[in-house]
Amino acid sequence: MMVGMLTVTAQFSNVETTGSSYHDDIGGWGTVYVEWSPSKMYDWDINAFTLGLARAFSLSTNIPIYIEPSVAGQCFVQYHNNDYGVVFASIKVPVNLLYRVNIPNSNTSFIPFAGLYLRYNVWGNHDMFDYCKRFQVGGQAGLKAAFGGHFIMGVSYGADFNEIDRIK
Repeated sequence: MMVGMLTVTAQFSNVETTGSSYHDDIGGWGTVYVEWSPSKMYDWDINAFTLGLARAFSLSTNIPIYIEPSVAGQCFVQYHNNDYGVVFASIKVPVNLLYRVNIPNSNTSFIPFAGLYLRYNVWGNHDMFDYCKRFQVGGQAGLKAAFGGHFIMGVSYGADFNEIDRIK
């Protein structure tokens, strides 16, 4: 079974803004982020909670295009038959390509992005983890909005390229 997830993100950034320009366009920005990703696997409702660190690096002095590698820890929690439980935990390493569109005369910008991720499932409960693959590759695309210099919100959709389970 391949799993796709819609993700809601909140990032806390060190971008400093004045008017419609950013002081650190060339240097990029760093963020701490949290994500929530609801999904469904078989008849289980699965929620992934993520805490990560990201750093966007500028790729050009003339174009607001960035590469954003990050590292995050994820915890997948299931809801099944009126019972909650941790399914598995993983380490995720996404790398995104971003393009920032500054809104004139404001401290707001929109940041569409797309990228790939690697995920290594490091721990899980016996019921689920025994038939889950340990290593997965996937992709995501989405849109972020930066407000002021210290808060970024976003939404994205991602999907694994390989099946998570060993059952065919």
